[in-house]
Amino acid sequence: MAKKPYEFDTRFSDVEQGLQAREDGIKPIRFKVCSKCGETKLLSKFATERRNSDGKMAICKSCRIIEARLYYYKNKQRILARYKIYRATHLRERKTYSRIYQEKNREKLSKLASEWYQKNKEAIKKRNLKYYEENREACNQRRKLWIENNKEKIREYNREYKKLRK
Repeated sequence: MAKKPYEFDTRFSDVEQGLQAREDGIKPIRFKVCSKCGETKLLSKFATERRNSDGKMAICKSCRIIEARLYYYKNKQRILARYKIYRATHLRERKTYSRIYQEKNREKLSKLASEWYQKNKEAIKKRNLKYYEENREACNQRRKLWIENNKEKIREYNREYKKLRK
C-alpha cells in the first residue's frame, strides 16, 4: 500500500478525535511525508500550495531552503547579472520607494542604527583608527580644508563655548 501524502493523528477514531478537538478547541495534529528527504513532519513544516489536495507543498521548508541555496550557487552569475540590470532600469522607482520607506520608518531605522552602533562600537573605532593610520596625510589635508571652508562656523562655536564657560 502506498504512503498517503499526509496522515492524521490516529490516537482515537475519527469521531472521538473530532469530539476531543472540539472540546479542546484545537485542530487534530496532521503529518505529511516530505518527498525529498522522506521524513514524516508536521504540516506546519510545509509551505502552502493551493493546487495540492492537502494545501501544502510536497517538499518540506528545510529541503526547499537547501534547494534554493543550491540553485543560487549554481546560477550565481546569471542571477547577479539579472539583479544588476533590474537595478539599472528601475533606479527611479527604487529611489522613490527607499525615500518613502525611510520617511515612514524614520524612528524605527534610527533606533536600529543606534542599537547596531552600540553593539559594534569597538569594531568601528578599530576600523576608523586603522584607516586614519593608513591615510594620515589625506585625513590631515581634509581636516585643514574643512577648517578653511568653515572659519565662520568655528568662530561662532568658540563664541558660544566661551559664553557658557564664563
